[in-house]
Amino acid sequence: MLRDSLRAGRLLIKAGGLLLVIVGVLKALKYIGLLFLFYVLGDLLLLTLGWVSPVVAELIGLFKTSGYALAAFGVLVNLFLAYIGYRLLRLADHAPLPSSARDRWLLTLALLLALAILLKSTLLLIAATIPLLGLIILPTNEQSVATAGYVRAA
Repeated sequence: MLRDSLRAGRLLIKAGGLLLVIVGVLKALKYIGLLFLFYVLGDLLLLTLGWVSPVVAELIGLFKTSGYALAAFGVLVNLFLAYIGYRLLRLADHAPLPSSARDRWLLTLALLLALAILLKSTLLLIAATIPLLGLIILPTNEQSVATAGYVRAA
């Protein structure tokens, strides 16, 4: 029973971690494409409409700068998401976990789940739920020791 929950928990954590890495990298690539789009579109707008007035040129420059900032923020957030997935992949190899480490990861994934609900991101919702279920199923070190002592006594 303990081995089955350990295997299932590890599998779910690895699957969710892999999904988080894939989602994070793909969304980061999307935002890198947006960076390029703001670069090209900002220059194109500046060339075509910048001569109308200095106010229009200033608004186009503001559009380009704010687009860069938002896209760069999106790249950083999604690379951080991929890093969390990578850490989950490595975490599954160290199971069973101490209860303090398990609690930290449960809190991290619960916050990620709340963020996914707020952003209405189905992929992120699925990618955060799978390792969360794996951590819930996964026994802690304390449970493993207590169960091993019980089995020996019987």
